[in-house]
Amino acid sequence: MRVEDWKDVKTGKSIFMQKNPALQPRKIIRGNSDPVLNFQNSQMISILQPNQMEAFTLLTILSLADTTDRRDSSFILGIDPSAPNLNKFYIKTHPSLNAAFIFGSGKKTAILTLPFDERTKPFLVGFIRGPEGDRAFLGSATTLLSGSSSNKTAENNGIFEGFQLGGLEPGKDFFNGWFGDFLFYSEALSIQEFRILADDLYQRFKAQP
Repeated sequence: MRVEDWKDVKTGKSIFMQKNPALQPRKIIRGNSDPVLNFQNSQMISILQPNQMEAFTLLTILSLADTTDRRDSSFILGIDPSAPNLNKFYIKTHPSLNAAFIFGSGKKTAILTLPFDERTKPFLVGFIRGPEGDRAFLGSATTLLSGSSSNKTAENNGIFEGFQLGGLEPGKDFFNGWFGDFLFYSEALSIQEFRILADDLYQRFKAQP
């Protein structure tokens, strides 16, 4: 996952831009076989809007600086929940539950807790939007999101509506930790295809399970 990799393959234009030059170096961390992108009070933002897509798949390996003693919420990735478009998509840590993550999509939500024996190593975070609904993945745990859907829009309130990674514009709810490869597909992969990609990430980044 290199900053220069975030480009639109059709136009050649950059999709993501850095909000902090400290993101630029890719470093080997904790003996991983591949470099990772380290975040600390920094973020990346994008013109992508997966919340508007009928189908997509994403998965990444990440490591939090601390999965315990959560006192606030860190934004992992997605669209700002305060943005005017009500068809949200975001993944963030739970503000009070240890090693728990909130997955939001439209008015649907799910809370997944990372299994206890998977908290000492990097872990998988993933999401599939497809015909059966919206499915969240956290480590070896998975669930369908529940609730009602919404495609309505609200009045523009000046909040950035693009995809964000590692924090929210203009600099809040920062994620402190690192991401390994970030995989994004504009289609709903099957569970089997997802697991094959996940297994590759697990092996490359010495993750759980």
